[in-house]
Amino acid sequence: MNMNLYTGRKHLGPLDIAQINAIKNRESLQKSATLQSILKDIKEAEDELEKEDLPSSEKVMLQMLKAQLEHHLYEFLGVPYDSRTPEDS
Repeated sequence: MNMNLYTGRKHLGPLDIAQINAIKNRESLQKSATLQSILKDIKEAEDELEKEDLPSSEKVMLQMLKAQLEHHLYEFLGVPYDSRTPEDS
């Protein structure tokens, strides 16, 4: 958001506030769409991993993909990523 337009102004008018709200809503919608996309990709990888007839090479590739997507999800959410399982601790 370009705050240079609003610096030094004492009061913002209704059209200024509408523009600010529109920018905030657009950013929120983009974040929601990105989050949905990441979650959908993780779900697809998990569904593929559940198949019994997968060769071991594909299974390893899907596990790596899932780990990368989870790392991307945690990075997007701003949460530290720890790939260890409770059994590893």
